[in-house]
Amino acid sequence: MLREAAVAAVACAAAVANGAFGYGFSSVTVPFGLLFFSSRALNPALVLVEAGVNAAVLWHNREALPAIWRRAGWIAAGLPAGAVAGTLALLVVAPGVVKLLVYVVLLAAVALQAAGWRTRLGASRAGAAGCGAVLGAVYALTTMSGPPLAVVLYDQRLTKTQFRAALALVRLVESLAAAAAYLAGGLFSAASLALLPWILPAAAVGLPAGAALIRPVPTGLFRRLSAGFNAWLIAAGSAVFLFQAGVLPPLAAAASQAAAAALGLWLARRRDSRGTPRAVPVKHVA
Repeated sequence: MLREAAVAAVACAAAVANGAFGYGFSSVTVPFGLLFFSSRALNPALVLVEAGVNAAVLWHNREALPAIWRRAGWIAAGLPAGAVAGTLALLVVAPGVVKLLVYVVLLAAVALQAAGWRTRLGASRAGAAGCGAVLGAVYALTTMSGPPLAVVLYDQRLTKTQFRAALALVRLVESLAAAAAYLAGGLFSAASLALLPWILPAAAVGLPAGAALIRPVPTGLFRRLSAGFNAWLIAAGSAVFLFQAGVLPPLAAAASQAAAAALGLWLARRRDSRGTPRAVPVKHVA
């Protein structure tokens, strides 16, 4: 019972972050939950909860759907092909090596964005579908979802509501597809379902709390906070991965977590320091 209570507490905190930024539930919960439960038990339960979390975030930000559904839809359309490619790649590549490479690339992308580098990834239909395919492959290979998608969406000049709605739409499709795959593979075991009474109430409490906390935050500050949060997720995730792989000792892993928190705070102060960007509607993807 103590294990379940600990995971529920972390899931509640993760739901607060997800309610505020539109992602982060699994990225925060999985590394901690794997200390107590196997991925075979934890992941199917989280996929079910995350589908509900993403649906709730999308509903809460539904007024932004007319502005983002085409672009986010093309990203979502590219996910299945990428997921199939990533699954096939698992047969010939080491997932751990791929995960470390993804962390390095994401940290470099966040650093470049903080330095003022801008791109329009996903600005066209082909670009959006291509980004979706890459994200699907990364998800299949590493189970990472929110941070890579956030990197793609940061430079689309979306408002706070549009950003969260786009994240929720793509990740809802992703989580439903994963749930269908788990169901087809018979992965919903009694151990997985036994976690739902603990995780579901925690998410139900944390999600509206996060949405309430972020509601008065203006778009410019939201962008800075979400950039810092993403940097922390990526840096902390890489530290946990290296610790689990036996590369980092516990003390070094703890120091890396502190450094990740400092990096997130620095980016939260630095990003968009030239002023709050003018929010523009997302136009039809050409």
